[in-house]
Amino acid sequence: MSDYSKMPTLFETCTTVRDEMTFKFKFNEKVIERMKKLYSIDYEKFVDTVWDKYDEKKERTLNREKWYNDPQTYYERFKKWLEKFIMPTSKLAKEKYSIEKYKYARNKKGGRIYVRGFGFQSLHGKIRNYLFYDCSEYYDLDMENCHFKLLRYFCRQSELINDDDYKLINEYCDNRKTCLEKWNCDKFDVLRMLNKDQYGIKENEHLQVFHKEISKIKDILINEYKHICCDTTNKWNPKSSRLDFLLCYAENKVLQYVMEHEKNACCPFFDGYIANTKPNIDDVNELTQQWGVTWSIKPFENTMKNIEDNVNMAVYDAIGSDKFTNALNFFEFLEEASHSDFAQKYVDMEKNIKYTYCVNGKIKMWFEWNDYNIIKIRFSDPDLLSHKITKFFSQVLKMHYMECVANMDANSQQFLNISYISLLN
Repeated sequence: MSDYSKMPTLFETCTTVRDEMTFKFKFNEKVIERMKKLYSIDYEKFVDTVWDKYDEKKERTLNREKWYNDPQTYYERFKKWLEKFIMPTSKLAKEKYSIEKYKYARNKKGGRIYVRGFGFQSLHGKIRNYLFYDCSEYYDLDMENCHFKLLRYFCRQSELINDDDYKLINEYCDNRKTCLEKWNCDKFDVLRMLNKDQYGIKENEHLQVFHKEISKIKDILINEYKHICCDTTNKWNPKSSRLDFLLCYAENKVLQYVMEHEKNACCPFFDGYIANTKPNIDDVNELTQQWGVTWSIKPFENTMKNIEDNVNMAVYDAIGSDKFTNALNFFEFLEEASHSDFAQKYVDMEKNIKYTYCVNGKIKMWFEWNDYNIIKIRFSDPDLLSHKITKFFSQVLKMHYMECVANMDANSQQFLNISYISLLN
């Protein structure tokens, strides 16, 4: 135990800080232009140039959604998200800001916060750096060695843990670079060790010793903070999972405390955030020095130097045209429509008798009517209309469908030759 235990605790200091879950991200023309270029890259070039290869050691520490590490799904979500900003009629493009809402992890009432759906927090590192490099409006603030410094803080607070009980934690917090070189590992190896209940004898021998020290501390802290270290569904590493939640819970409290004081956050990023004005790093460090948490500003550095070679701006140029929008909508209709959908779309083919398609729960009905009365109610498609629709589909719709398919790239969901698509009015 040390004098740190006499100080107000982190949770006491942050008790009045309400977790902010809505953020306003402002962006400029430079970012919009770069979004257009990213949108114009097809799937294969996206994977080769833009995609951050999956790093299992790293991603296990972030608790991302599964789709985040699947290039095809990520590409599709990323393109849909970009469209909100680059469409000529987009409200976001005109107002130059986006409101994004956040949530806790599934079944949690605290801890790290994650963007709902796809948002700026979902951007891979290469994309984020490309969008914001050389922009004076964006600053990436990061807590240095966050979880281990918070772990040291809790050790210092505990009356059951002596200074000698966390020597390696101290050493790693004060000299991380030297430790990693001496132990022949990287920071993700150390985080992986922290999140394991059992650390195998075939693993790094230096980390085996480190793991023994931490294991004793886990039991003490989980018991002391059992009101926070809630039950876990992690059957393989239950102790580590509960300690991890305590650290994530404290991490978010520190983050929220700083963001409330600085009032410049536009996007939280786990143990840091993107600010829209340049902070005074000394002021930020002063806010959290009582918990031993230090901050740094990381520069945005573009590593995709050859991205311009993979851009086809004709793809973006087409997106604003009615022709593109109509063709894409029509293609989606053809792909998904049922026979009744076709009947609805071309219901005015019979001029003397009008048809209305009605769905009430699981019951589907056709109403046949003229200008004055309902003539019939049917539970199947009207024979006359069915015949006309079938004939029309076989002769006209099929032709349009084949044109769309021939010019649609399945991966990018883009038309290869917009001008070739003939449209139905």
